[in-house]
Amino acid sequence: MATAKPRARTVLAQDILAAPVSDTAFADTMPAALDDLVDVVVPKAFKLTTDGGAEVEYRPGTYPMPQSHAEHWFARAQGVTVYVPAAQQKVE
Repeated sequence: MATAKPRARTVLAQDILAAPVSDTAFADTMPAALDDLVDVVVPKAFKLTTDGGAEVEYRPGTYPMPQSHAEHWFARAQGVTVYVPAAQQKVE
């Protein structure tokens, strides 16, 4: 009898950001350091599967996200953009 493959745990982005750094339950999804977070604009909801196999669910809005998630090809395909305030933008 074949057994079903266990599904990856889906984690909400808010849970990642609220989890203590020492919490190992989010080890696959936690940024390496808090400096690794960037503010992003998420136009629509999507699920991102990390290299470790964990699923992270992102909802529409503007909030911090691990830089590696913001730069992921799938996040970019979903329209995720890094938010840079006008005061910080360089004028060329």
